[in-house]
Amino acid sequence: MIELIAFIAFAAAEPVVMDNGLVRVEVVPESMSITFAGLSGGANMIDSSCGEGVYVSGIQTSILEESGHDISYPQENAEVLRQGPLNLIICSRTDSESEVTITKEIRVHETLPRVVFKVSVEAALDSSKRLAIRNTVRPSVKTTMRVLRKDTEIKPLAGISSIQPTVVRSSRYWLIQIPPPVRSDGVVLGAFTPEVIHYTPSGTWTRKLELKLDKPECFPHQSTFLCLLDDGTQSYGSCLQGPYSSLHTDNRVILEERWVFKGKGSRWRRQ
Repeated sequence: MIELIAFIAFAAAEPVVMDNGLVRVEVVPESMSITFAGLSGGANMIDSSCGEGVYVSGIQTSILEESGHDISYPQENAEVLRQGPLNLIICSRTDSESEVTITKEIRVHETLPRVVFKVSVEAALDSSKRLAIRNTVRPSVKTTMRVLRKDTEIKPLAGISSIQPTVVRSSRYWLIQIPPPVRSDGVVLGAFTPEVIHYTPSGTWTRKLELKLDKPECFPHQSTFLCLLDDGTQSYGSCLQGPYSSLHTDNRVILEERWVFKGKGSRWRRQ
C-alpha cells in the first residue's frame, strides 16, 4: 500500500533567503520547510502556496521504516544550528516521544547555479532500526518531469495498470506532466534512476541522488524515484528516496541531493 503524501500547511513565517545571483532558495526554519527553489529573479519551481497567508511544506521529508511504518518527528520550532549567506543547517527539536532527530543542510554554491540538499537522521532513543529517507517536492503547475529512458523503465505502482497515456514516451525521456494529460486519482509511478529533471516554463531543475545505485531490492518499492498524481485533491509529488539503512546511536542515515538549475537558453553546463 502506497499512500499519497499529505502536504502539511503552516502559518506563513519569514523565510531565510539564500541567493547567489543565479539561483535562489528560501527556507522557513520554524517548519523545516523549503518554500522556494528556482532561478534568481525567476518563478518558484515548487508549489508552496495554499491560500493567502499559508505556506505548504514545498519539500517534505519522510522517514520510512522497513516494516512499512512512517516515523513521525516534530517539524515545528526547529533549531537553527548554523546560518550563513549561502548555507543553513536546521535540526528538529526532540522530546520524550521522539524516535529520531532530523537535520537538514542547504548549501548554495558561491558562483554556480547549484545547491546541495542533505538530510541526516540520528537515533534519539537507544534502539536499532532499518529505515529510508524520502524527499517529496510538490512541483509547480505546468511542470513536466523528465526521466532518461536509457536509465530506467517507469512502472505503475498504484492507481493504474498501464503507464500510458499518463506517461508520454519521447525519443530520450519518459515525460510526466503536472497536471496529468488524463484524469489520475491515487496514481503512483516508480523508477530506479539517479535523477529527475523538472522542466518548467522558466527553466529546468535537475535533482540528482548522491549515492550508488546497484541493488533495487534495498529501496522502498525497488524505486529511487516516485511520482504521485491525484487530481481529486490536486496533490502531485516528485519523490527521491534512498535505500533502507541501519540506524542506531552510532550510525546516522543520510540522503543527499545535488541540484542544478538552468534557465531557458542558458549557457551553464554541468561539470
